[in-house]
Amino acid sequence: MFTSLEPIFDGSFTRLPTSKELVCPGTFVFVLPPDLNPEAKLLGRIIRSGQNSSSGTIRINLFQPPSTEDNIPSLNLSCLTETVQVVQTTYIVDVHPANIVEVSFVIPYPQLLDDSNMLEVSGMKLVRVLRGRISEGGFEEYFTPSFPSSYDEFHSFYCTFDDVAYRKWVEVVLPIQALLSRLLCRSSLQQGDNFCKKRSEPHQFTSYQWNWMSMFLASHGAPIRNVPLTRRSKRLLVRPTTVSASSIQACCQLIRCETAAQLKAVALLFGNCCLVGLRDAPPSVSNSVLLHKSTCNVIVPSESEEHPFILNTSRLGIDFEHNGAVLKITVRYCKVDGSHNIVKGLFQGRIEAVPLSQLVPVTQDLSAVSVNSFFQLDDGQLAYVTAINANGLCMCTEAQGERPGTVCLPYDFVSNRIRLYRLEQLNITD
Repeated sequence: MFTSLEPIFDGSFTRLPTSKELVCPGTFVFVLPPDLNPEAKLLGRIIRSGQNSSSGTIRINLFQPPSTEDNIPSLNLSCLTETVQVVQTTYIVDVHPANIVEVSFVIPYPQLLDDSNMLEVSGMKLVRVLRGRISEGGFEEYFTPSFPSSYDEFHSFYCTFDDVAYRKWVEVVLPIQALLSRLLCRSSLQQGDNFCKKRSEPHQFTSYQWNWMSMFLASHGAPIRNVPLTRRSKRLLVRPTTVSASSIQACCQLIRCETAAQLKAVALLFGNCCLVGLRDAPPSVSNSVLLHKSTCNVIVPSESEEHPFILNTSRLGIDFEHNGAVLKITVRYCKVDGSHNIVKGLFQGRIEAVPLSQLVPVTQDLSAVSVNSFFQLDDGQLAYVTAINANGLCMCTEAQGERPGTVCLPYDFVSNRIRLYRLEQLNITD
């Protein structure tokens, strides 16, 4: 039954109406329904391209969310928060290429559970999680390939460059997601509290990749700006040995995401994980962080865009800068507690209180004092150790509040507080 639903690789393509790209059979696409309602767009995989069809239509196999009558086992996993789950059906429809909206990324859920893949898709608009396929015989856990280039027949007529969906996923989504996560997940205690700024290393990024990313962000309210830049160029003169410097005027395109809607656009493309990161330090016990009590790096949105536009702004947000060949990302964020409303809004259902007994061996020295050790003050405030001085005093900083304070406390007092806090977390009576 499902054999007739396999894509037909014959060297033909389908032109996308918006981006004018050529996609091959086997590509997952979003398609407008017959009533052209964009809110009810369909998900399908191209079986046959319209290039070799007399009617000019393309044939797609529909994938849709499972219904309650399908009796599919529920899959409530934290990594699937805010993602749409779908199953392959036996339905086939013929549509006009003009009704195609955009390519989609359909990922089988076992790949999300495999730690070696390190995939994070929560909140991504173009991603669908595949549960299996369903027919008259019932539900079956069978997963079709995510990309056309995964088929052996594909390489007889196409090359990997022709797999548009694979290129966008591997060359744009995953690298930018990794860059943003690397910028936000910093453990340095000298990075600041109310304002932190981190700039990525130059990343090779073609105009094709930039155009697709920028058009997606622009369609969700993030404007594209042409920004003039002045760069210094130096040249060494041998006779005499002097250095000559000159200024070079250049221009680049810049996208700034600072409002809630613009930051939401980043999350829709790259996932919620790209807007918040853990400091990896306070609070931690044996390098195991409890997310609901940890200190996070987060981008707090502004109420409106900055006017006039200032390149070196002090506002929180993300800047994507592209000069035609290289992409640079600048992230400006602040420190908040893991229970902050922004963190909860990004990870609904994911902030769970893991019992500390599952993370810390009981046999370890619970009174040991080290940098980033977490404990509770007399007033109930959480704090962590930032430095241990030779005079028997410990520099400690509050882990909560908009303006955390710093205080010097005796070593023995801090050691006892750390022991009591860890005993409490382990549910052990002293």
